[in-house]
Amino acid sequence: MAIYDPTNLNEHINLNITHLAQKVLDSDRLIFGTIQGKGLSFGTLVNTIISSYDNDFPLTESLIKKKDYQSYIKMRLSRTAIDALIDCSETEYPFGGKYTVTQYIKCMIESYARTSFLEREKLVLKKTVIEPIENAIYRGKVIKINFAGNDVEISPYKIVPSKEGTFQYLIGTVNGEWKSYRLSRIKLLKTKGKAILPATDMVDEILSEFGATFFGEPIIDIKIRFTAKGLLRYEYSVIHRPVHTRIESDAKGDGDIYVFHCSEKQALYFFFSYANDVEILEPLSLRQRFIDMYRRGYEQY
Repeated sequence: MAIYDPTNLNEHINLNITHLAQKVLDSDRLIFGTIQGKGLSFGTLVNTIISSYDNDFPLTESLIKKKDYQSYIKMRLSRTAIDALIDCSETEYPFGGKYTVTQYIKCMIESYARTSFLEREKLVLKKTVIEPIENAIYRGKVIKINFAGNDVEISPYKIVPSKEGTFQYLIGTVNGEWKSYRLSRIKLLKTKGKAILPATDMVDEILSEFGATFFGEPIIDIKIRFTAKGLLRYEYSVIHRPVHTRIESDAKGDGDIYVFHCSEKQALYFFFSYANDVEILEPLSLRQRFIDMYRRGYEQY
């Protein structure tokens, strides 16, 4: 039977998926389940993907035949997922009605697993987070969210991806201060009164330079000394990489000092894994954070 025949929609399905798809679903259900304090079930995530899919990414027909015989998902289709599958009959079915519902769902899940995380996030959060936020932005409304256990009222400005193309962030103001919140950690509560945004002239420039991950963090001068190995690593790194603004000579002759104009948070994210290949010189607050964190790590062993 073709997928567009409603009689072919069995509420209970048994999906045979590849190990790759299994791993991606396992990872995503944990990431997207953090707002509830626990991971989503496979069934809940798959139902969300089916319900939200609207040609968000291309389906690859050859993936229908890919099998790993020990990877199975036994699940029950939700009413919204069934409705979405029935609605598919009213549009052009991508493979001419050659496959069963289960095969079509398998193709969707396998194709989903082979898209970037950013595209998967856009799909999974589309109905519950992204579209309500975009609607609030369009209507100029404040939204109340829960982020990391705290309720926050924010005047939303835009949703932007990180510079690295990983997560998406909500950018807006809280009590007149610009903030960023990762979408996958947001639980949308409700829309409130009229949003008030200050001038946004410099916001896009700041986002372009520092990215959404560190947006709203105080920007300061950070001074660092590299070893030869650390400097080489810095030159070839990309993720969360700050760019130095100048190089100063060390009066004691201990090597050049690189000065970065960024936030402590960005410096911590980027340089922490360098261990003894960098020395944080300034500010002292950041230097002490590195000392304390390295010490606690050492004490584990």
